[in-house]
Amino acid sequence: MRKKVWIGFLVSAVFLYLAVRGVHPREVWTAMTGARFLWLVPGSTLTIVAFMIRAWRWRYLMEPVRPIGFGASFSATMIGFMANNVLPARAGEVVRAVALGRRERISKSSVFATIVMERLFDLFTILLILGAVFLVFPFPALVLRAGITVLIISVGILLALVLLHFQSHNLRAAIEPAFQRLPGRIGGMFTRFMQAFIDGLGILRRGRHIAIVALLSALMWLVTILGIVCVLLAMSQQMPYLENTLKAALALLVAVSLAIMVPSTPGYIGPVQYVCKEILALFQVTQEAALGFSFLYQASQFIPITAVGIYYLWKENLSLADLSRGDAEAPAERPSARTGEREQG
Repeated sequence: MRKKVWIGFLVSAVFLYLAVRGVHPREVWTAMTGARFLWLVPGSTLTIVAFMIRAWRWRYLMEPVRPIGFGASFSATMIGFMANNVLPARAGEVVRAVALGRRERISKSSVFATIVMERLFDLFTILLILGAVFLVFPFPALVLRAGITVLIISVGILLALVLLHFQSHNLRAAIEPAFQRLPGRIGGMFTRFMQAFIDGLGILRRGRHIAIVALLSALMWLVTILGIVCVLLAMSQQMPYLENTLKAALALLVAVSLAIMVPSTPGYIGPVQYVCKEILALFQVTQEAALGFSFLYQASQFIPITAVGIYYLWKENLSLADLSRGDAEAPAERPSARTGEREQG
């Protein structure tokens, strides 16, 4: 973990250096203070709306494991993404699984599997947007190469998950003997983890749910794009040559989404600044205005997500330190729906 933290800080430092190199700090500050801050209100509001859609979508991913309420889904989602803002190494994904598992007494492994599926839906939606934007906008070669690489990796992960779920019986028959040779209770722990993870992939058997999740994914990213448009409008006086705000927002969405996959500090400082500067330069936006936009955009995301996440952390009487270590698990986990069916059979 410590090695990942240092790598993240090093990567952020490199990207931040590339972003600020040759830029006049005073002009960046002038661009930011000259923004029409009223536009940040709808921008931040749309951020929370997008997370509400994300939480609603997660309910469909969780339903094959066990139906959950919107309140539980939204609470865990905001706590998890708040953790991504303040903890290193993308610990928020673990925090989110632990928070929901604790509240609903569901196996963390099953919850984490649904988060993996959620991220795959996000990636495929972003890549579809990348393909659509590429038809009308000449993305830099670096962005295209990154998109193709992510597509190949995503398809590989999806095929592996499909194989794991639909061939689970054969895989368990092949792997469990090796687990049983492990000392103590370790073998049983690995077996339970594998079965719980497989249960979390239950949406792969539900075509209707897949269609709903895909539609909610498109709606969520549409709302996110509108949030970016609001921040661009806040900076419009500093971007006089930006003629097509929507096209710029689409390009920024793809570039920023790919950038935050890179290991970095909490809050993704560095990679976001670099890609915003490079993408907006294609729209004849000055370096200083582009950096000013990047900081305002991150603030419009960071502040509401962190504030709402802290509220739910307090409301649920949880400790972020315990959640990040996985110590907040409920004393006794109830079996998932699929596991319960097997036991009754």
